[in-house]
Amino acid sequence: MADSTGFGAFDREFADFSRRITALRTAQHSSPATAEALFIELELAEEELHVIRDQMTEQSQEISRHSDAADRDRSLLRAVFSEMAVPVFVLDHGGFVRRANGAAAELLGTASAYIAGKPFPIFVDLTARAAFRSQLSAVFRNGGKNSFMSVLLVSQRRLPARIMLARVDPSSEVQPLVTVAVLPPAAEPASPAEPVPRAAPVPQAPVPQAPVPQAPVPQAPVPQAPVPQAAPVPGAGHTFAAAARRLDLMSQVTRLLLDEQPLSEPVILHRVAWLLQAGTADWVIVDMVHEDGITRAVVAGPDNPLAPLISGDEAEAAPLPGQVLRTGKAVVYPHIQDENALGVTATGQPVLVVLGAGSVLSVPVRAADFTAGVLTLVRAPENPAFGLSDLRVLEEIGELLALALRTERRQRRRSDTAAALQASLLPQVPTPMPGLDWAAAYRPGSHGIEVGSDFYDFYKSPGGCGVVLGDVCGKGEEAAAVTAMVRHGIRLLGLWDDQPAEALAKVNAAMLAQYETDRFVTAVAAHLSWRGDGLDVRLTSAGHPGAALVRASGVVSFAPGGGLPLGIFGDAETRTEQLVLRAGDTLVLYSDGVTERRATDGSTYGTARLADVLTRSPGRSASGIVRMIEDDLGAFSEGAKLRDDVAILVVRVAGAPD
Repeated sequence: MADSTGFGAFDREFADFSRRITALRTAQHSSPATAEALFIELELAEEELHVIRDQMTEQSQEISRHSDAADRDRSLLRAVFSEMAVPVFVLDHGGFVRRANGAAAELLGTASAYIAGKPFPIFVDLTARAAFRSQLSAVFRNGGKNSFMSVLLVSQRRLPARIMLARVDPSSEVQPLVTVAVLPPAAEPASPAEPVPRAAPVPQAPVPQAPVPQAPVPQAPVPQAPVPQAAPVPGAGHTFAAAARRLDLMSQVTRLLLDEQPLSEPVILHRVAWLLQAGTADWVIVDMVHEDGITRAVVAGPDNPLAPLISGDEAEAAPLPGQVLRTGKAVVYPHIQDENALGVTATGQPVLVVLGAGSVLSVPVRAADFTAGVLTLVRAPENPAFGLSDLRVLEEIGELLALALRTERRQRRRSDTAAALQASLLPQVPTPMPGLDWAAAYRPGSHGIEVGSDFYDFYKSPGGCGVVLGDVCGKGEEAAAVTAMVRHGIRLLGLWDDQPAEALAKVNAAMLAQYETDRFVTAVAAHLSWRGDGLDVRLTSAGHPGAALVRASGVVSFAPGGGLPLGIFGDAETRTEQLVLRAGDTLVLYSDGVTERRATDGSTYGTARLADVLTRSPGRSASGIVRMIEDDLGAFSEGAKLRDDVAILVVRVAGAPD
């Protein structure tokens, strides 16, 4: 068997030498020539060692020469890879970037260190990503090479490019790798004899650095190839402009949410979404949380025939909004890794693919323990990718939106409560009385969601019926409580007493005994009863404006009114008058919200203008008279907001009952 180590001859010589030394040691006492023989053996050993040393030196030099050559080859390969003008990426079996050369970094407008470790498909346009993954999988599985057209996302644009894939099987790797070369769309693989082109350098944002002296390195001219290039990296001026735009956007959203005009929740969501779409995104999607799950409330974006496809129920199954709601934390994807992050349409298309997305930002609409939904912004690849600065601004906007929605919902609940309470303060069905035509109107002033203080009623009373119209000082729940007590107190007392003055006096006593408040009430009450063909009216005023009396001939007069408001003095006096109304006559009760209505120039409506309107009322029904007064009030104020409640009650004598 051949000696694989190469030490066979040396081992034999060494074994013979060992045997001779042993023999000499044995004979050293019996032979005088032993010492001389030992010197001879030592000389032979010295010569042999010199020979071995020379051989080992020669072998070491040979090994060194081979090692240096291998290192030079590796250095050469690294230099060639780094300096190639063609962008090249090396992917592992999972599709993650292991290496990227300088041209690849220039193509993507970033640094090689940023690219390493990223899944390469995030740099592929969503519309071409599925095809790229299939091609990559085929090369990993079957080996060989493949070339196909695809679309990359580079420096704020979609770049059509020819992709060349090739599998390599390094001995140092457990699994194969794949190289990805990016060429212009019309490029074909270059022959070995052709010179290797270099890409033109991509302009970079200037970074302040200390000057480092460099020795000039002479280089031969290198031909330029039309390699896809990234757009210039924005400089400091662009950064300041972008910051200014973000601050302006925050200001606009704040002004919108703090608008004095009360906005409903759908209006708030739509206005904020369209404002953000115009100012910082291509698409804005608002998903809201309800008792039955997540629903897509708003989709704001450019005209797109596919837009209706993303307005359905896919929000419930969308991973990204669910993650944001579950964690309460915002998410930003400068590059989209999962094209299904916003769910799929009814036709199975990923929403992000339908939108042509390049980057995504999603923030919770949340303030403290109140979570309303998720706000998601999408930008196309042609626009700058969302970053941390955008994330901070949109988090603030999400919180502001949540505060506005929480306030709106509270106001809506209070408004619903106020509306229900207000309805309880007004009669639902008028008490019928033969021969009378009556109508009433109530318009709350512009005091937001507070319950109004004006009231009116029409109720049964001995020998006829009673009517009352009043005004409680102030607004809100406390005023509403006083209103309810006064209105129902007069109605209750009127069931047994046909004297309005007595009913008002007892209500005054009840107010003073029950309420420790500065609220007071002005009111006018009347008892109506038939006497022959005339309607007797016993009219009592407690600090209220005098009622208007309109005769069938059109003559208008006003009762003196007078008396003291209820709830101030224990011996408050009222003023009572006796009137007789005949067929065609009309009694008009009103609150001071009518006569004190102001025009844009500051002038008041007054009793003179009311009288002028009422002179045109004969022949009209009670409801027609009410509408006529309301229309004239609107024309006088030119549509200005009501500053006080308006209550009007009209009783018209149609004719004595048979």
